[in-house]
Amino acid sequence: MSILQEFREWLHQWFRRDEVEAMTERPWGTAEGVKIGGRIMMNIEEFLQLAAAFLIEREGLSSLEVQAVANGSDLYIFDLETRTVLAAAAYQESVVEPAALERFLAKAASEIEESKPVMAVRALVEC
Repeated sequence: MSILQEFREWLHQWFRRDEVEAMTERPWGTAEGVKIGGRIMMNIEEFLQLAAAFLIEREGLSSLEVQAVANGSDLYIFDLETRTVLAAAAYQESVVEPAALERFLAKAASEIEESKPVMAVRALVEC
């Protein structure tokens, strides 16, 4: 299962099928936000916060003091205890569409994976 498919399944915990489709399958502009029935459902920052929550859970970081910050199309995920940046990913496209979203999620997940050894060393040093 691709990371995008995992994300879609994860979103179904809180959102209806049409909402998940609007967020992840139908193209939408980052400047406009996700729309359902002509109304804005969420903006890019809210969407990236959802992506961060998914990645935190997926990568097994839920038990840590992890904070995600979305600023425009940029997403930062921090471990507060070790003061480590786990991921700094930018959604660089002006339209959210499946292929670009897949690349974004994979890149952020890869950055988190790469930061785990650094987190472990920093946690040991701080003890």
